[in-house]
Amino acid sequence: MSKPAPNSAIEVFYSYAHEDEPLRDELEKQLSILKRQNLIRTWHDRQITAGAEWGQDISDHLNTADLILLLISANFIASDYCWDIELQRAIQRHDAGEACVIPIILRAVEWRTALFSKLKALPTDGRAVTSWPIRDEAFADIAKGISGVIEKIHAGNGFTSNEMDDTPDEELSIPRLLPYLCNRSQQERELSDALQRHQRENPRRPFVCIIPGDDGECHQEFLDRMELTAIPRMLNLESKHLSMEEHQLPWAANRVNEQACIQAFTHSVARTLVGDGNASMDEVMKSLAANEKPLVFVSHLLTEDFVESDTKLLTAFLKFWETWPALPPGRTLISCVCLKYQRFDSMSWLTKWRMNRLDDRLRAQVNSLDFSALPNVDGVVLSELKAIRRTDAEDWTRIQAVRAFCQIQEREIRALYQQPEDLIPMEKLAEQLRDLVKKCRRQRGDE
Repeated sequence: MSKPAPNSAIEVFYSYAHEDEPLRDELEKQLSILKRQNLIRTWHDRQITAGAEWGQDISDHLNTADLILLLISANFIASDYCWDIELQRAIQRHDAGEACVIPIILRAVEWRTALFSKLKALPTDGRAVTSWPIRDEAFADIAKGISGVIEKIHAGNGFTSNEMDDTPDEELSIPRLLPYLCNRSQQERELSDALQRHQRENPRRPFVCIIPGDDGECHQEFLDRMELTAIPRMLNLESKHLSMEEHQLPWAANRVNEQACIQAFTHSVARTLVGDGNASMDEVMKSLAANEKPLVFVSHLLTEDFVESDTKLLTAFLKFWETWPALPPGRTLISCVCLKYQRFDSMSWLTKWRMNRLDDRLRAQVNSLDFSALPNVDGVVLSELKAIRRTDAEDWTRIQAVRAFCQIQEREIRALYQQPEDLIPMEKLAEQLRDLVKKCRRQRGDE
């Protein structure tokens, strides 16, 4: 990337799904200081003028932008235009050194196997904006990261994908799931029992697993553990030399009509399995029959996703799977819903009251679900993922996988808890455990 002309503003291109426009607007406000200093000028498709050829306008700005921001969410991944056109061209220009590309993780979604996962994401540690207790702090963190990149661009420093990923080698060497091995035995046992019963009694129906809990309890990491350990064991995959195949299933957020929700789910599954959202059910079934791997569809839902539809969205989702025909013999389809109850500390008291009431309604609906009353779909609602007790964190130090990697003393764990009865959310605890692992590794290297 060449150095911009003196006193010229860098062009910033927003690649985003329209469902995330409110979050894009919030980010735009946080970047206002850079615009006032004439360091950047931003462009997005809402600036296209009436009568303009919109496709060409987008392409022109995408091909001339110095900095491309990918606003990542399930909406972005589900958008054919974002994924197949804007993302592909952005990565091409980044790899050629023509532009700098930064993924901005707006909403919780599994993105670490995507094409852009080689790039350093913002906010810090790739933690989704909507999972921060105070959202302004997340956007401020993003603005700080972008500001640092802008300074380097003005200094004439180009970027490659490797240079943009500045994660220390020491951190890369830590197994990703190591800090998340604290006790979740109750949920694992519930999943095991339900899935084994499903395989015995109803193996040709979809299996739905709802994983509820506060949004700081690391639902995806728990599910990753299950996909690597418990589920393959239950399905006897090792003897079959098979692995799990995971896909993201975006939800029909902001839809209040049940039939519209079901159609949106059908479109998403068909696009994932066949590559065509309008594919027939026969084509979907043929795709399933040709793939021996058990399929896992993963959806991430926050309380705010239910604002317009209330609890109707979850009802529509279950009815969607009820309408499915029998799966091909020997095939397994698991649909996991990571349902995240949010905290709303930074909102006005009225909004906070309304959202907390929505949390309560969702909990009541989830806790009352009875899959035995749904003849054409099988599943389980796991116990809520809870914050971690000190005794469980101490037990973590004795796990063989942890001891084989480093020797952390129990007194170091006790120092994390002010009181023995305290609870620490898994997300926060995992960061602290990762720091302890790095400290232990450094000490061992100094010996």
